[in-house]
Amino acid sequence: DKGKACGACHNGDMAFSVKTDCASCHPNNDITFKGPAIGTVIFSHKNQTAMFGCKECHPERFIPGPGNKKLTMAEMYKGAACGACHNGDVAFTLKEHCSRCHK
Repeated sequence: DKGKACGACHNGDMAFSVKTDCASCHPNNDITFKGPAIGTVIFSHKNQTAMFGCKECHPERFIPGPGNKKLTMAEMYKGAACGACHNGDVAFTLKEHCSRCHK
């Protein structure tokens, strides 16, 4: 965006905008996190984007790209990241159905 890299042409005038058609370049693949304390956690982009758009989480809740901050469950229980929606009002709470994420 801002005329750099892909955004030089994909600006909405010359080609589809990088801000509106994320799935054209970024497939809805699962993301797997592994850690000694958490085991394997699988996040399904496909399930999320079937209900919501990319802008629901990016870039406010999750900044795309490698090297992002790893969150703890304690932070999520306080409303960070996944906990912003998985609070019992918008979606199932983080304390319910652990096996949906933790395999």
